[in-house]
Amino acid sequence: MASKRDLTIKKRRVTATEEPMPENTATEAKGRRPSRKKRARRRGRSVIWAVLFRLTLVVAVVLLGVLLWRNWDTLAPAALTEWFDRTVTGGDGGDGYPVDISGDGVVSMQAFGNNAALLTDTSLLVYNSSGAETVDRGHTFADPLLCTAGDYMLVAELGGNRYTLHNKKEAVRDGAAIGTVVSAAVSENGQVALATESSQSYMSEVLVFDRKGNEAFHWYSADLMVVDVAFSPRQKEIAVLGLSAVGGDMCSTLHVFSLSGKEEGPTHTYRATGAMMTALNYFDNGRVAAVGDTAVWVYDPDKNETAVTDFEDAVLLGYAFSDEGVGAVTRDYGESRGGMLRVITTVGNPVREITFAGNYRHVTAADRGFYLLTEDTLYQADGAGIAKQTAVSADSLMTVEMNGKPLVLHLSMLTRCTWEE
Repeated sequence: MASKRDLTIKKRRVTATEEPMPENTATEAKGRRPSRKKRARRRGRSVIWAVLFRLTLVVAVVLLGVLLWRNWDTLAPAALTEWFDRTVTGGDGGDGYPVDISGDGVVSMQAFGNNAALLTDTSLLVYNSSGAETVDRGHTFADPLLCTAGDYMLVAELGGNRYTLHNKKEAVRDGAAIGTVVSAAVSENGQVALATESSQSYMSEVLVFDRKGNEAFHWYSADLMVVDVAFSPRQKEIAVLGLSAVGGDMCSTLHVFSLSGKEEGPTHTYRATGAMMTALNYFDNGRVAAVGDTAVWVYDPDKNETAVTDFEDAVLLGYAFSDEGVGAVTRDYGESRGGMLRVITTVGNPVREITFAGNYRHVTAADRGFYLLTEDTLYQADGAGIAKQTAVSADSLMTVEMNGKPLVLHLSMLTRCTWEE
């Protein structure tokens, strides 16, 4: 018979890595289980957060779509490619200036962003700051006209009815009017305005097309011969300049139209007799400048006031519009050399009169005032007078500003100029 000491119970040791099992796991788990009310509240919060997340996602997608639609001009693939080329690679690729070119075939040269756009009798050319030719597109227009604004270039056929809208990467679209084109303009968002002779019983027509070529505005005039058009900085108005005869005198009329379609006729009008105004431009302050053979107008539509600068006994040789105002080059009747650059501000005054010697060649806008080119000198002038100058060769034809420096077109090349100290 076994004794008590023969009966031993060995208890299993629990190692440090093991944990003793709870004696009543089911009971403890049941004690920690949340109540039905708590579980319902948790499910309710989860549903609310899921709904809020989905709503936020939908709103974000809608806002992104609206931003893309409203800023497609900036975010379009061509614009993004141009931005990448300009900011990442620097837009290099040229060997610098001078650049060989046949200058006698160039009919217009204008600034195009940080580039120079040249229109010849057969091609549209664009040169960058490194002297590389980044655009070379042919055209068949007999009498071409070049307009630039923002990322767009417009080539229209004066005396014809065709036009082509370009950007740096491609020819965006071709278009045509029914009547003969007299003048044209392009806005920074790619709108195209054409002033044409009327194909009906009217004298003139003005048409505006959006970037896709859809007609957005059409106005007929029975008594005005429209000579120029210009978009406002907001691109919601358009100015129209026309000529007519009143009592045997020449009458010039400036109309301002809204492009919203709410007004059929002009919202503002200014007219005067005895002047033949031929060119228009909008300033950032909303005023409109008109240049003619004997005067410059600066018209304020809001106040219906016009500041007039008369040339008196002088003939107009050329003009340019800049952010600072109008630069009008005149020469006294009977004189064969020299002249005067009249700088008229965006409010119409004061007027700075700067005399120069030599034969006049060209005037263009600059970041500060204007560049005035003569047969032997290039000047930078503004309302304070002549700020800089440098000598140029006698075959100089045109000038334009590129990245704050003057670019000069000669008979056989393009050159960059440096100012004399």
